[in-house]
Amino acid sequence: MKNPVLRSIPGRLVARVEYRRAVLCGVALAVLLDAPTACAQARAATAARASRLALGFAVDTTVTPATWWGVDRAMAARPAVVRLWRDYLAVRGDSVRRAAFWSMADRRRMTDPDLALASEGYIVNVNAVLVEALPLVAGDSSRWVLRTVYVGGGTTTRPGLLAMERVHVVREGERWALTHPSTLETVGWRRAHVGRLEYVLHPDIHFDSARAAETARWLDSTALRFGIADPAPITYYQLPDLQAAARVMGLDWALTTDRVGGRANPRARVVFAADPRFGEAYRHEIAHVLLASWLGEPSAFVGEGIAYWLGGARGQPFPAMMRDLAAYLTTHPDVRLRSLLGKERLGAVASARLPAAAAVFELAQRRDGDAGVRHLVEATRRGTPSAETLAASLGLTPAELETRWRALVISYARTAER
Repeated sequence: MKNPVLRSIPGRLVARVEYRRAVLCGVALAVLLDAPTACAQARAATAARASRLALGFAVDTTVTPATWWGVDRAMAARPAVVRLWRDYLAVRGDSVRRAAFWSMADRRRMTDPDLALASEGYIVNVNAVLVEALPLVAGDSSRWVLRTVYVGGGTTTRPGLLAMERVHVVREGERWALTHPSTLETVGWRRAHVGRLEYVLHPDIHFDSARAAETARWLDSTALRFGIADPAPITYYQLPDLQAAARVMGLDWALTTDRVGGRANPRARVVFAADPRFGEAYRHEIAHVLLASWLGEPSAFVGEGIAYWLGGARGQPFPAMMRDLAAYLTTHPDVRLRSLLGKERLGAVASARLPAAAAVFELAQRRDGDAGVRHLVEATRRGTPSAETLAASLGLTPAELETRWRALVISYARTAER
């Protein structure tokens, strides 16, 4: 017998509904929408992949008759709100198309308001279950909060539950639009403008204004070094840990292997600095945003290598990271730069790969200054460079590159001994 909760959705809203049962941590029933589009946003979605959105049992998109007793009449807007989110998920992987779904206020603040993609980009390609779609305030149909669980595979390397996202939907004139919840949720947080950086400070953070000023000067000098003309401001969220950062991104929770760290969204010009060891000076993530207009979508060697070189990582500045890499090379004399560049690496070799790339940038700078760094970027910005490509870009033979790269790294160990 058909479940009476799954009544037919009126034709003026949705042409047809397909429903199926699924099990997800107690969410036993899901409805898979497959509706024709009704606005420009939805028409754009038809050219993209089909939305993988299913509805949890608590999300009933049937229009509630006004005569029902004791039912929030704001719920009548829920089918349209859910359709907007479904259509957005269908084009989320397209940075141009997805922008039109956001409110004008969000788009004025940043080019790409989808902050969750700064951390958990995998959510674009996994199944989604909408488990909550409710007015933010009972009786008010103008602002909604939607919570979506992302599900993928259920293997040991990718557990079934990956993340839960929170997004708001608002009425904007004649249309519905997405708006990021962080705008409302961080309204009471302290803000400090320092140079081109706008610090947004979690309530638990003690702000070091002197360190922030030093970081702002570093940003300006780095922009000058690499020809970044008149860089736009960067919003710098300073947070105690990655869980707090995830909440600002709109993620109620997400699987992570780290307690602290950083994330950057170059299109939105936003940095999430969630490592107290770096505090106001998370230069690695600032570099990702600052250099994006120059680097474009670079290889990991360039994108991460130059950020490791300029700003360090893993709680360490570049010199400290080189000392650790030197210790590793000393205890593993058979490890070569060529082997570290390979894609399929595990364990300690994999963890040494990006510091090794950073050391190549330091070598380029010592040989030919910042012009040498720019030349190295142009030669290696696409794909994984070979030892031959790196050597040629530096005017060396592969053997000379290996010798000089290793000597440079080991020199940091000797510096630490003094």
